[in-house]
Amino acid sequence: MLSILIVEDDITFSLMLTTWLGKKGFVVRSSSSVSDAKRRLGEEAFDLVISDLRLPDSDGIDLLKWLKSTHPSLPLIMMTSYAEIQTAVQAMKLGAETASERVKEVREEDGIKIIVTDQKEYPCKAVILATGVAHRHLGIPQEEALAGSGVSYCATCDGAFFRGKDVAVIGGGNTALQDAEFLSNYCNKVYVVHRRDEFRGESNLVDVLKEKDNVEFVLDSIVKDIEGKFMVERLFLRNKKTGEDFHIPVSGVFVAIGQIPQNEIFDGLVRLDENGFILASEDCMTSHPGIFAAGDCRTKEVRQLTTA
Repeated sequence: MLSILIVEDDITFSLMLTTWLGKKGFVVRSSSSVSDAKRRLGEEAFDLVISDLRLPDSDGIDLLKWLKSTHPSLPLIMMTSYAEIQTAVQAMKLGAETASERVKEVREEDGIKIIVTDQKEYPCKAVILATGVAHRHLGIPQEEALAGSGVSYCATCDGAFFRGKDVAVIGGGNTALQDAEFLSNYCNKVYVVHRRDEFRGESNLVDVLKEKDNVEFVLDSIVKDIEGKFMVERLFLRNKKTGEDFHIPVSGVFVAIGQIPQNEIFDGLVRLDENGFILASEDCMTSHPGIFAAGDCRTKEVRQLTTA
């Protein structure tokens, strides 16, 4: 019987998740902090850890790093969505074996595919590449330092933490506009910062935002830096037309400027397009027999959950 540790300080949600998993036949334990989770992991054996991203005494990233050094083969799910947890638990229930390891290479020897990780090698007859995409970053000095301290790449994940505060959304496509609409329901003020004078997103989304009293467009402007000592305090911007530098005080910055594939290690194994996406048809077959690509890592005309 599989054993799961839940690390979550919201007692109500933890109880709900524990009850649901218990009904599925899992042995479930819970911790409300990283320190308590480390204690339990030292005393008991678990098959899976499910952790919230933000915890009272630390965060899920700290727990992930600690697990990597002490329990390298123990899988950890960051609690970004209930659906993600359901999917992982369902796969394990059906007998899937999991490993939290970084893939360094995939090669073929005598018709057998060899997956090389930072821990070991896995021989197999077929491989499904489902590496998804990563959020494109602004590439400015303080962005990485303040990630998780006011800088976010997921409005639906983190928006509720900024209830009643002033925030900025960076970008001009559909994602940025949708993020701004979502945040306007929680935040006191939402600035939409775009480097051009017109948005690339759908006009109906722009019209919706124009009707909202707490949404303001900041056009023809680029982000020079994100300022703040420990948390985001303000944006440092420059107007492209006038050359004027100015600041906007905000508590949160949501970056929505696109996504990039993470297929570099597969270049040469399978064919990639000019943007780095895996060339694969709707049957998910790649240029290499026995290797398939699924989800957003492959070439697609429409990037939606229903087509992934």
